Amino acid sequence: PSYFSDGFVYQSDEDGAANVPIKGYEAYCRWVNNQRYSGDNKPQCDLICCSVTAQSTITALWRLGYASSSNDEKRSKVYLSTFTTSNDQGGLVISQKDKVLIEKNAPSGDDLRAKCNWYSCMPEILL
Repeated sequence: PSYFSDGFVYQSDEDGAANVPIKGYEAYCRWVNNQRYSGDNKPQCDLICCSVTAQSTITALWRLGYASSSNDEKRSKVYLSTFTTSNDQGGLVISQKDKVLIEKNAPSGDDLRAKCNWYSCMPEILL
C-alpha cells in the first residue's frame, strides 16, 4: 500500500470485469485475489522486461500462462501482456493499465528477451 496513491485506478483492455476501471488499491487487491484458476491449472508468470519508458511511467512486459494437466483436456495458453504504471511527483503509483499483446502461443521468454527493445519494453517482433 505504501507505493500506491489514494486515487489509484486500474484498467485492463481485456474483456470482463477489469475492463471497467477499478478505483482504489484495496479494491484492486480484492479483484486480483478473486482471479482464480479453476481445476488444476498452474499459473506461471515470467517477467521479460521492466523499464522507465517515459517521465513518471514504468512499463513491464510479461508472459503469463497456465497449463492444464487434466486427463480430459490437455491445453496450454500463454499470453504476452504489458502493464504500464503512471506515477505522481512523489513516486506513488496513480494508475496501472494492462494490455494483452498476444492472446495465445506467445514466444518463449528467452526468445522475447533476446528480441526485446529495452527502452520501450517491446519485443522487436511486435514493433
